[in-house]
Amino acid sequence: MKSIKFLLIFLLAFVAGCGTTGLFTFDNVQKVQLTMDGGTYVLKPSVLMKDVPVELEADLGSLHGCMRDVVISEFDVRKLVSETDNVISFTPDKTGTFGIACSMNMGTGTFSVE
Repeated sequence: MKSIKFLLIFLLAFVAGCGTTGLFTFDNVQKVQLTMDGGTYVLKPSVLMKDVPVELEADLGSLHGCMRDVVISEFDVRKLVSETDNVISFTPDKTGTFGIACSMNMGTGTFSVE
C-alpha cells in the first residue's frame, strides 16, 4: 500500500512538473507563459530543457503593439501573436541564456536552457 501511494505521488509530480523547468504535458511539451512587465518579456518558468518542444503561450493582455511580434533569433523564431493564435512553438536545441525581443527591439528579456 505504501508503494502505491509513493507511485501515485510520483506520477502526479511528474505530470504537474517540478522545479524551475517547464510544465510538461503527456505529449512531453514544455508549457511556458509569456507576459510583459514594464518593457521586459517574462517567461514562466524561465528555465527550459534542451531538446524538449516548447509551447510559449503569450498573454495578450500584457503584450501590446510591436511587443506581439516576438523574436527569438537563436532558435529562428519570429511570430506575430494574435487573438486567434497566441502560441509560439519551438524546440531549444542548445544550452545557455538567450534573448527574446519584439521585432523593433524595444521590449526584451532572457531565458535559459539547460
